[in-house]
Amino acid sequence: MPRVEGAEDLSFSWDERPGGRFMLRWRQQERQPDGTVKRRQRTRTVFSVAERKRMELEIAQALRTRGFWEEDPTPSRPLDVNLEQAARRWLLDHKVGLKGVSENTRRNLTYAMKRFFSDLRALHGLKPDDVVPATLMTAPNVRSVTAEWRQQHSEGTVYQRNAAVLDMWTWVADQPEYVAVPS
Repeated sequence: MPRVEGAEDLSFSWDERPGGRFMLRWRQQERQPDGTVKRRQRTRTVFSVAERKRMELEIAQALRTRGFWEEDPTPSRPLDVNLEQAARRWLLDHKVGLKGVSENTRRNLTYAMKRFFSDLRALHGLKPDDVVPATLMTAPNVRSVTAEWRQQHSEGTVYQRNAAVLDMWTWVADQPEYVAVPS
């Protein structure tokens, strides 16, 4: 683990992730209000070796000069997110991949996502093979699709589909690779 000169309490480590990303980790000693010192781990996802090295220097300098480092509020790599692909990843990696999920639940979640994207495309005049951009994932759009569902289905069906959509939206917005998804 490389040491940063002048910051003996600071060390960095990283894991290479798919897509050329790195999960940068550093551990630092933080003084607590009661006078004790605790070692805390912090993380940041970066998208290249050069960015990783730059972030190490930036973090080390901030810790030496200010004693803390704040993340820049602008994302490091804005992406055009295909919302349907992100939802598919949520479904396969997060929801369906969980132990104990029945076949019926898997079918219902898959159908809810399929109907949501089909109705969202219809709402915006997109063709069936058009990419659904992340910018369409807004509360007014979800409300519009929900209003359509309420005209055709029972309240329980609408609730079940909305629960799946909102769970997917929350999960996707929390993933570092989907920085363009509104939260």
